[in-house]
Amino acid sequence: MYGSPRTSALTAPDPGNTESKTRTQTAAPAQNGDPEDLLDTKQAAPILGYSSHLELNRAIARGILPELADPDEAVRNERGITSNRYKRRRLVDLARARHEAPSSTELAQRRLAAALDAQRAAADPNLVTVEALAQAHPGHGSATAWRTSIDEARRALTQAD
Repeated sequence: MYGSPRTSALTAPDPGNTESKTRTQTAAPAQNGDPEDLLDTKQAAPILGYSSHLELNRAIARGILPELADPDEAVRNERGITSNRYKRRRLVDLARARHEAPSSTELAQRRLAAALDAQRAAADPNLVTVEALAQAHPGHGSATAWRTSIDEARRALTQAD
């Protein structure tokens, strides 16, 4: 019987490999490389201040980074898994904008102004998207914040008419 007092060190199950695993850390890609290089989320995460590509993917999926909703390239491997790639220039611009972000009140004002301008310029104001505004104004807020600004702009334009 396993775990009984009669179990000796010779008959006990082997605990397995107790050696610690060493992983080679890949260096984060330099922010000053070729701006047209396509980087995957593992390479993009450190540029944007995320500790792992999983955190970055969650932020993109939750709308925290609407600027990255549309990748510059999507690569599908032999197992059918898609990996999104982003241009280094885009990632560096986003990281800089997030680092230099003004106050939340000022960001809200900028989002509203951008939404108003986009809706005035659009042939159909209902076609103004979060993704387009986020791309044009990196680091200005989440998808939810942009949606709120677009809704406010629509109400303001409707009341002005």
